[in-house]
Amino acid sequence: MTTHQSIWIIGGGRFGRRAARMLHADHAITIVDQHAPADDLAQLPGVTCIQAEAIDWLGAHLHSPDQGPSWILPMAPLHLAWRWLCIKLSPQFQVLPADCPPSALSQLPNPMAGATGEWFVSRADFICPTDCPEPADHCMVTGRPRGRSLYAALADMNWSPFRPLVIRSRQLAPGIGGYRPVELFRVLSQVKRRPGSYMLATACRCHGVAQAFRLLTHA
Repeated sequence: MTTHQSIWIIGGGRFGRRAARMLHADHAITIVDQHAPADDLAQLPGVTCIQAEAIDWLGAHLHSPDQGPSWILPMAPLHLAWRWLCIKLSPQFQVLPADCPPSALSQLPNPMAGATGEWFVSRADFICPTDCPEPADHCMVTGRPRGRSLYAALADMNWSPFRPLVIRSRQLAPGIGGYRPVELFRVLSQVKRRPGSYMLATACRCHGVAQAFRLLTHA
């Protein structure tokens, strides 16, 4: 990767702190969490710590793909892309969370319901190592062939009556993934052009999170 790219880490828990420590030498890091950062994290060169509610902060600061960071790392246990999308759509549209269709739910690998209607999914039925390099052709733990990547499988599933929107999470370091802001704005533009029923997912090769919703124009 090109050095000194900017990264926003949304969530300062265990995984967010690990990402900051691994990436700060070659990147300008901003890490956002509602709790004050650990002293050692705040003292790292190239790291800016912001104490704020992370979702609200992202909604207030990410206005265009050209003025945002190079990468966004979702490190909070929620569907960050979905929460940001709700903030950006709410002035003009009514955003209604929806249940995942049973036919689609039965196809998801190891689904686990989240606290606010999202579904976390994983190809693995075990706890993956934090330093997994996400090899393309096999699982690092089992050694078995990987098969089709989860982000591609989610995009091609039958989610009827919902249309799938999938943002691929890409690795920046072993066990650390994120996406470019342009991917969020691509999804935002698509749903604004055509309100209706959607399933939004963010996924890497093995893990992901999905949320079904309906977008309605205000009467």
